[in-house]
Amino acid sequence: MNDVTERRRAYALSGLNLDGLGLEVGPSHSPLVPKGSGIRVETLDHLDKAALIEKYKARLDTTLIDDVDHVWSGESYPDLLGEARYDWVIASHVIEHVPDFVGFLNDCRDILKPDGVLSLVVPDKRYCFDHYRPLTGLGQMIDAHLEKRTKPTPGSAVEMVMYVSRLNGLPDWTAEDPGVPNLFLPTFIGADVLQRTMAGEYYDCHSWCFTPSSFRLILEDLNILGLTTMREAAFRPSVGMEFYVQLSATAAPVIDRFALMQSIRLENTPPAGY
Repeated sequence: MNDVTERRRAYALSGLNLDGLGLEVGPSHSPLVPKGSGIRVETLDHLDKAALIEKYKARLDTTLIDDVDHVWSGESYPDLLGEARYDWVIASHVIEHVPDFVGFLNDCRDILKPDGVLSLVVPDKRYCFDHYRPLTGLGQMIDAHLEKRTKPTPGSAVEMVMYVSRLNGLPDWTAEDPGVPNLFLPTFIGADVLQRTMAGEYYDCHSWCFTPSSFRLILEDLNILGLTTMREAAFRPSVGMEFYVQLSATAAPVIDRFALMQSIRLENTPPAGY
């Protein structure tokens, strides 16, 4: 395990009850908590190990893929797993994909013990291929939940491919990397994706785009509105291209909403000379 992976794992697991039982959601080809780590962990993914290897073998290293304990087919997590069994749930680069953000939070809450923690690793749109996409707003989250969405909308899929960018040929970078991101795909791909998704195809994409402050504000507002009991328990600012947030149903309110709104403005102000 390299230094970057060790750092990511340490940040994501910081403060969790590692003597208890955890669940990693969507570890795919690169689990943060491998089965051989000495930590008690189960895994949940959309495919079993053999199918994940087949999916990724042509383009990625598949040697880290673990056995999958629970294969998810669209049902609620309590229906698949039972209720209140885990001390912690971890999900790295998952929540931006889920069609129903609120539903995901509540599903995770319902499989956690009362004092359990959901630990999220989230891409910061400023430092990845979502760089030019608009931030997700609170209303979009509410609508998706009330509609009980089970797949990304055509609009989300098209927006991702129409705005996708690279910096120096790479899909993610850090605040220290020089240069201005360039658009990556020709626009005709957007038209193709629109037709395919309108015809019902499931197109995996980032349904949501965040900066750290925009994510934190949405979480707090969803709690205030009574749509979820989950609330921020800990936060770590962006390191590399991602930030870290831990949620709990027992966390006390500590968020200054107006301060976060001001931070969002600063986060979306390009540096001088950009």
